[in-house]
Amino acid sequence: MKTVRDLMSSIKSKGVLQPIMVRPAGKSYEVVFGLHRLEACRRLGLRKIPVIIRRFTQDESFLTQIVENLQRNIFIDPIQEAKGYQSLIQKGWTITEIAYSIGKSDNYVSDRLKILKKLNPIIAKKIKPSGKGPITISHAEQLALITDPSKQLRLARMISKKGLSVRELESLMRSQQERGRCLCESCRLFPCKVYEAFIRTKIIAMGTQTS
Repeated sequence: MKTVRDLMSSIKSKGVLQPIMVRPAGKSYEVVFGLHRLEACRRLGLRKIPVIIRRFTQDESFLTQIVENLQRNIFIDPIQEAKGYQSLIQKGWTITEIAYSIGKSDNYVSDRLKILKKLNPIIAKKIKPSGKGPITISHAEQLALITDPSKQLRLARMISKKGLSVRELESLMRSQQERGRCLCESCRLFPCKVYEAFIRTKIIAMGTQTS
C-alpha cells in the first residue's frame, strides 16, 4: 500500500511526528486515528510509539476513521461506509449532522446511502477495494439512480466492456431518458442510432486527444 510505504519513509527520516489515537476496548485498545501510521511503525520494527487515549463512543470512532481516510484520500468501501451512516440514522442522527461531522456535503452522504439502498448487489461487489476497477464509486452513484436493477446490471456490463467514463455514462442515461430507449447491449433496438452516434463521438474525441 502506497500510503503505508510513504509513511514508512517519513517516519524513518523524521520519526513519528503525530501520535496515534486509541480508545479503550475491554482489556485492550482500538485504534481510532492513525491506523496506517501504526502499520508503518510495525513494519519498521518500532516497539514504542506516542499514543493518545480518548474515550470515544463507537459512533465517534467510526466517523473519525472516515475523516482520516477522506483526508488521506484513501479508498473507503462505499457499502460499509453507507452501512455506517445508516446505522447512525437509525440511532437518530440526521444526514446533515453526519455530513458536518465528516466535513462533507449532505449530497455526499445521500449518494452513499443510495448505493446501499438502490444499487444492484452484483454491481456493488464489482467495486474493487483499490477503487481502481472499471466501475468506480461515481459510476455506482449514477447507476443507483436507475430504478430497474436489471438495467443497472446491463449498463454496468457496458461500462466494463467499453471503458465508459462517468461523463459518458451520464450522457447515455440522458439519451435513454430523452428518447425513451434502452441503450444497453441486451436491448432489442441495440445498436440503435443514438448508441452509434455516441460511440462515434467517443472515437472522435479519443482521436483528438491523441493527435
